[in-house]
Parts: sequence; C-alpha cells; structure tokens
Amino acid sequence: GDPMMIAPVGVATLVAVLVGNQLNHGLYHSLIDVASFPFLPDRWPKNIPKALRVEHVLTRRPQVVVSVPLSAQRQQLESILKANENGTGRTEEGAGDHPKYTGFPVVDQAGVVVGLALRYHLEYLLGEDASTEDVGRATDFNQVTTRE
Repeated sequence: GDPMMIAPVGVATLVAVLVGNQLNHGLYHSLIDVASFPFLPDRWPKNIPKALRVEHVLTRRPQVVVSVPLSAQRQQLESILKANENGTGRTEEGAGDHPKYTGFPVVDQAGVVVGLALRYHLEYLLGEDASTEDVGRATDFNQVTTRE
C-alpha cells in the first residue's frame, strides 16, 4: 500500500459513483426488477393505513395451499399437477375460483418449506423418461428465507 494512491483512488471512486448515478438508478435496483424481488419502499405511502395487515387484504374464504413433497413419486406429482389444472387444487365443483398455480412450495418430511418448484419445471421433469422423479432437481432452494 502506497499512501500516495489513497487520494487518486478515492477521487476516481467518487467520480465513478456520480457518473453511474447519472446514467441509471443503480445496479442493485436494476437487479431487483430483473430478478422480480419484492421491494418495500423506505417510506410507507400516506394513502395506506399504518395498521394494515395481511388479514385485511385476504378474503375470508379458506385458501387452498397445494405443496409438493420433496420425496414425491411420479404418480403423486402427476396427481398434484392434474388436480390443480382447474385452478383450486380440487377437481370438484368450485374449481376455477382461483387461477391455476404456477409454483408450488416444496416441503420436506417434517412439512417445512424448503423451496419453490415452478409448474413448468415439474412438467418438464415428468416429461423425462425416468421411473423415479427427483423433485429437488426442479426446486429453487434459494427462494425461501427465514428470519428469527
């Protein structure tokens, strides 16, 4: 480390940041849009009440959650996808009340969510000629985060 380089490197860094901010909103903000990450603004909008909860937004009708076991066999995976073709995860009357699911939470043997599997990837997995299916190959394990 040459101490004479601190000032030129610092000035070059500041100039690069200023020029970059003039060209676009920033790399990380662009990645939020590209990766479709949920983004919460720094300030709560004034037209939304501060005491708003998820229960106020959701309807009172029971919501059907269709999950895929990580150890699912071919027949079980086919039945889960087929049952959801109409939209609710049920094939009886009332089907079509909800849109067709495009993604399913993947759960382990204890029922803990370990990832997210997209319908397209599961259908591709079933299209392969294999006697057993590895749901883990179609699962994105990075979608699930937990905080304590």
